[in-house]
Amino acid sequence: MANEINFFDLPQPIALGDICSVANCNLLSQSDAPKTISSVAPIEAAGKGALTFISNAKYIRALSDTGASAVICSQKHAEQVPDDVAVLVSAEPYRSFAMAMAAMFPLGMRPLRVTGEDGVSDKAYVASDVQLE
Repeated sequence: MANEINFFDLPQPIALGDICSVANCNLLSQSDAPKTISSVAPIEAAGKGALTFISNAKYIRALSDTGASAVICSQKHAEQVPDDVAVLVSAEPYRSFAMAMAAMFPLGMRPLRVTGEDGVSDKAYVASDVQLE
């Protein structure tokens, strides 16, 4: 995409075997373990090098047209994934996809401060029963 917008720096490529380790899923074919992923995308927009997921049967048709290199899906959808797309099987595909994204984009889990300020303003009211992180 010429007008692609990225919220975070693109990650270093990560092997599918490593994604399985952090995302609670299993490769349908262990020969796909060393293949790498370098982005994530919705199934309809995914291209080469992208990881996507399907957890809803209404997206089954999109599987045949996806350009993704790998898809996380349930066992019941695994056989419908095109042969050229690596399959990561998960009991909870949406959750596994979120875990994979957390590993690939750790700043997305705890973004950096935009203003560069640190701490809490001396003018802020902070209730005594809250915890600031």
